[in-house]
Amino acid sequence: MIFTKPTQPPPGGFFIAMSKPKKKRNKKYQPGRPKIPTWAYDAWGQLTEKDFKLFEDTVKIDLGLIRMGTQEQCRYGDLIFAMKQLFAFAERFSQDAEYQLLATMGTAAIHGMKNLADEVKEGKPRRPAVEAAMLKPLEHAIATYFKMMRELYRSEHEFARREADNLNLTKALQDVARGGVAVVAPDETDEEVSRCGVQGVAYVHGRCEPGYMVREDGQNFWVIPERETFVRMTEPTLMFFLDTEPSYANTVRIQNQDRAA
Repeated sequence: MIFTKPTQPPPGGFFIAMSKPKKKRNKKYQPGRPKIPTWAYDAWGQLTEKDFKLFEDTVKIDLGLIRMGTQEQCRYGDLIFAMKQLFAFAERFSQDAEYQLLATMGTAAIHGMKNLADEVKEGKPRRPAVEAAMLKPLEHAIATYFKMMRELYRSEHEFARREADNLNLTKALQDVARGGVAVVAPDETDEEVSRCGVQGVAYVHGRCEPGYMVREDGQNFWVIPERETFVRMTEPTLMFFLDTEPSYANTVRIQNQDRAA
């Protein structure tokens, strides 16, 4: 299964197009009220357990409805905003690239779940294995979002909320994932879907791992060069590709691996 930028489905792959951000109308500037400095929010004290539970219950309800295939656009929008806040948390307060990748992967999963819901609405059968592949990184991202919410001060929450208002992770994903986003099965052989040697990021073993795919004896593996690790894919896996063609270095690596075998 694959969902990419082109308007026509690639041959042999299952195509789902990500929604494009709407164009904004040009409006005459109207000065608004000055914003309260974010640091001033700490004067109201730390967020309470009641506040956290309200946030978490809202997100859990949205996720539950998305699992059921809701067509309510606002439910998907709520979760995308949560991913934007997670990205802002990570970028500003933890400087953790893993969390930023997780927020981006979660955004891809939300778009995928919406497109699967559209399929069911059109009378097509559900794809439980594909849904599961998308829900794993999404649920991980939401759990991380909840955890980070509890670790930050009220002023940091407000800062992240304002940053999220200015973020467009959907456009960022489209710009970064030039080779598309896919759910790849362990035995997928269609090169249009499982693009061997093409640099990307996959959600494997509970982490977003930069690397590329190789195939041996009909079995797909995700290669993590940084740790010199081969991860055997045992289930459908969500990933996005940073390029459309294998890099020269990856092509040489794959050829050398084939000769060694």
